[in-house]
Amino acid sequence: MSAELAGFSVAKESGIRLNVDQVARINLTLAVGAATETIEVQARTALIETATGSIGQVVTAKQITELPLNGRNFMSLLFLGAGAVQTDGEQGSMRQGVGSAISLMGARPTSNNFMIDGTSNTDTALGTPAAVLSVDAMEEFKEQTKTYSAEYGFSANQINLVSKSGTNEYHGALFYFGRDDALDAKNFFDSPTAPKPPLDQKQFGGTISGPIIKNKTFLLLNYDGTRIDRGYSAFTTVPNPEELAGRFTRTIIDPVTGQPFPNNTIPSSRFSRLAQLVLRNGWYPAPNTDAPQGNYQYSRTLPQTQNQFTVRLDQDLGSFGRVFARYTRTNYENTAAGTLNEGIGDSLFVQKNTNWQVSHTWAIKNNVVNVFRLGRVEAEANQEGVACPQSDVDSLALTGVFTNIPDPQRGCPGVGIQGYAGVGGPVNDYTSSNQPMWDVSNTTTWITGDHTLTFGANYRRWWLQRDLANDFLGNFGGFNIGFTGSYVADFLLGYYGSNGVSVFQPGPFPVEGAVGNPREYNFMYFAPYIQDDWKVSSKLTLNLGLRYDYRNVPYETNDRMGWRNLDYAPGGLLVADEKLAPGGIVDGAYYQEAGRRTPDNPDRYKAFAPRISFAYRTSESGNTVIRGGYGIFYDSAEGREIDGAADIYPYVSRGSYQQTLNQAEPLQTTDQLFPSFTSGGVATPAMNTFLAVSMSPEPKNPYVQQWSLGVQRAITRTTSAEVNYVGSHGANLLMRIQVNQAFEYTPERPTVAERKPYPNFGVYIDSTWSGWSDYHALNATLTHRGRGLLASVAYTWAKSTDSKSAAAGIGANETAGWQGFLNNHDVARDHGLSSFDVAHRVVASFVWNLPFGKGERFGKDASGF
Repeated sequence: MSAELAGFSVAKESGIRLNVDQVARINLTLAVGAATETIEVQARTALIETATGSIGQVVTAKQITELPLNGRNFMSLLFLGAGAVQTDGEQGSMRQGVGSAISLMGARPTSNNFMIDGTSNTDTALGTPAAVLSVDAMEEFKEQTKTYSAEYGFSANQINLVSKSGTNEYHGALFYFGRDDALDAKNFFDSPTAPKPPLDQKQFGGTISGPIIKNKTFLLLNYDGTRIDRGYSAFTTVPNPEELAGRFTRTIIDPVTGQPFPNNTIPSSRFSRLAQLVLRNGWYPAPNTDAPQGNYQYSRTLPQTQNQFTVRLDQDLGSFGRVFARYTRTNYENTAAGTLNEGIGDSLFVQKNTNWQVSHTWAIKNNVVNVFRLGRVEAEANQEGVACPQSDVDSLALTGVFTNIPDPQRGCPGVGIQGYAGVGGPVNDYTSSNQPMWDVSNTTTWITGDHTLTFGANYRRWWLQRDLANDFLGNFGGFNIGFTGSYVADFLLGYYGSNGVSVFQPGPFPVEGAVGNPREYNFMYFAPYIQDDWKVSSKLTLNLGLRYDYRNVPYETNDRMGWRNLDYAPGGLLVADEKLAPGGIVDGAYYQEAGRRTPDNPDRYKAFAPRISFAYRTSESGNTVIRGGYGIFYDSAEGREIDGAADIYPYVSRGSYQQTLNQAEPLQTTDQLFPSFTSGGVATPAMNTFLAVSMSPEPKNPYVQQWSLGVQRAITRTTSAEVNYVGSHGANLLMRIQVNQAFEYTPERPTVAERKPYPNFGVYIDSTWSGWSDYHALNATLTHRGRGLLASVAYTWAKSTDSKSAAAGIGANETAGWQGFLNNHDVARDHGLSSFDVAHRVVASFVWNLPFGKGERFGKDASGF
């Protein structure tokens, strides 16, 4: 940086390093002299922030590459900052390779906007990164938890990664990390005579960068690969072979006659078709231990593969600025054991994620800079299984199910007997998801006098493409009553119980030519903004901004969605698809024609987000700065929750069939499943055992108010301290509510069905924008940078409360996505500590360059190394 004025020498400061989104204050002193004279000094890193009230944590390239990272995943470094808490959630299980869910400053784990080089890299369904950038291709990143600049929005928190670029010098690096089981001990469940479960973990790759044309064109190539084969041992319980053959040592009752089977033996001719399939394929192995419980010991090895690739090309255009293009791809495969049977019982998670971007930076004038970005991100995630042989499918002779099911959607049926290991196919296969998004933004910065004006806009258009239809051949996990006196005998005869048999069936209006219920939701986001960083005086800087966050009400491409009808007392679904009315599905009782694609949200035009912050230097030296701010941030609302609004009858039915002792209806066996829906018919109460999921007819704009006040001081030239009070309040947060929960028992309404608010339906999940949250914290951070040591210590004292810690009820204390509140009719009583509430947290990290080698204290003149 240089400054010049007539009658003074040119002042120049070099070696200035700007971190991502950093506003650095550089004070230049002009000395009297000739303009041909230049006084140059070497800059030192600014330790404190004197120009904005924002709060964030920069993780530098040295920390990224030098700090130990299990799996070399940058997500672990997010926990270095104050206010970061690891929590349970769907993020780690449904999006592989991104680590666990993370809450920043009291916000939900889904409230994180991940970016690479300023464009979106967010899986909007879960709030995780899509393509994972290798740490060797990463220059730095910033975790912005209280950023009061109007330039940022879309979510409450921002995590902005900056990729490396090539330079005028050639650089290359190779790496290999290996780990095996040589030094591992056996665990408690390993057999003392069997070999140890294997472990073979390898990570390898490299980076090469340099000029294609000196001073003009630069290239960077990066590859990062992971191969893991992880074994484990376990004990489980399997049925006795004699019992599986129908021969029992106790009395077995025939539910047809009510009399015992002769000799306590069930004739094989009475075995259900499902039992015959299980026995014929040997899905239940014979016990290999003498223990009555845990009579089968086994070991498995599960593979995991990941490939990351990044290429970046930079071009200097001279007076027309600089342009770069980057392409990042991450492929991930992971095998998980779903049931006892290797192969057909395994789930294969396959992810293919891409992120590419073109960016142009142009200094139009000395005081005007324009940045244009165009990017696209895709987050494809599939859960697949091994296809069940068609001959096995035919032998089941199931009715009322999808036919001509292709690979890999044709998973084998799962089987579960109370007290024994599950066998057959895994639950919830097959599922697929993709979220292609276009991201376009333009930002112009204009410095005029004491004002730095930044204005621009961000436009995002994306689609959520989902098909969560699964268990097409049924999940028979409900042999748990003992109608015969034995769970195993129930299984052999096919008498399922109260745990039920679940299946994804075609409704009377299935999607033509499709297996399951593929759907595509449409989203649009447009956010213009203006920001004024005003230097009121040499000590005070005000940051004033206004952002307008417009989001459309999402709609399904083919109108296959619905929402709850609040005006019909027995309960009903408003169906957007007008084609259903002529078919007779809209009968005025269970379903009504909506007449429009989506519910109306009059508040979507009111999404103004003001931002204000300040930085006040208490003295001209600038060693102490008081900073604070307030802002409104409209949060990402939909996530994966909205897709349940299309997962509805009459296209498909999530069937669940149960039986109980002493029921009025005759017992059925699995050979009688599944009842078909009448084409063009309307569901009746007896058939409404499926799960109803809908959107609230009153969508709102979820938002978070954030505020902070703190002080930062440079203690020495290399050490700084910072103390902040931070707070936030969230409103209109998305929640799932089981609106059809039965009321308390009364003699007038003795049965559960009579006590349900909407007797036409079974379980009724409604996604409504009515949640709230509060967060208060005191953060203290001590940072040292200098003399080869980079170290920080962060302490957080916090309290986080909310009505619900995740839209789906996922969290440390909310373990099932379909679980709602203890009392869904009075959700305010569930207000309490968040699932991710942690009162006290301390995190410390350091990187110390040992004083040996070139340029260091010892061995600086040594050669040949």
